[in-house]
Amino acid sequence: MKIKSELGGELSNADVEEFLNDTLERYKDHKPKGIRVSNSIFQRGFDDKYRDIPIAMDPSKYPQDQVEIEFFED
Repeated sequence: MKIKSELGGELSNADVEEFLNDTLERYKDHKPKGIRVSNSIFQRGFDDKYRDIPIAMDPSKYPQDQVEIEFFED
C-alpha cells in the first residue's frame, strides 16, 4: 500500500510544519520516504531535511505552494 499525503494553496511556513507534523503523527507506524515541496516553499527554508526526512524541490508543483510526504510501502 502506498501512502501519500498532499497539501496545496497559499501556505505559510507554519502551515507546512503543521501539515508535516500532523501527517507524521497520523502515519507514525509507517516509515517516511521523503518530502517534496514546491519551489517557493523550498526557497523559504524547507530545503534539506525535516526531522531527518529528506526534502526535494519538485518543479511539477509550480505555481502554487504545495507539500507532499510519501511513506514506504508495507
